[in-house]
Amino acid sequence: MKVGRLTIVDALGSRDGHRMVACACECGARIEIRRSSVVSGHTMSCGCLKRDALIERQTIDNLSRDPRYFVLQNAVGRCFDTENPGYANYGGRGITVCDRWRFGEDGRTGAECFCDDMGERPSSGHSLDRKDNDGPYSPANCRWATRTEQQRNTRSNAIFFYSGADRCLAEISDLCGINYKTLVTRIRRGWSPSRAFSHPANR
Repeated sequence: MKVGRLTIVDALGSRDGHRMVACACECGARIEIRRSSVVSGHTMSCGCLKRDALIERQTIDNLSRDPRYFVLQNAVGRCFDTENPGYANYGGRGITVCDRWRFGEDGRTGAECFCDDMGERPSSGHSLDRKDNDGPYSPANCRWATRTEQQRNTRSNAIFFYSGADRCLAEISDLCGINYKTLVTRIRRGWSPSRAFSHPANR
């Protein structure tokens, strides 16, 4: 007879007025226990079931405090929550999150797989970036990137010739020392690129 992780393998007679049995547990342990505890379903393992549940709960709790957990949740929200402000630019145009990161794989949760695949976040200034802007959030298509790297990769990126090469505004901002938002404002107001990139910014 099997109940939970326990299989009754032998009858041991009575002890203190209770019928005793020997049980083999799926984890490999062998225990002696009251038969009524097993048959009623009150005891379903040698104790490993409770231990594994505690480990799983601690793992989930630890992950929920990991900043990478929120990075993944935000990506899932943008791709699948129609009420999310960013849905139109992500899920609305077919961007998805791979099943491995959503549902997990090989006994690991999606969050655990995500953390394993992406590794530690280099710094708080790095965020999740897709190499192919039309591709999914997946191990092969994602990386940790700085704001400059992401701006260089954005769909609506404007490219200008500066210092001998074609560059995005975020990169030019780093090179010329003028705030990125200031450069954007200047270009939108009709400034020529040469003036926008060379005119000193107000204090």
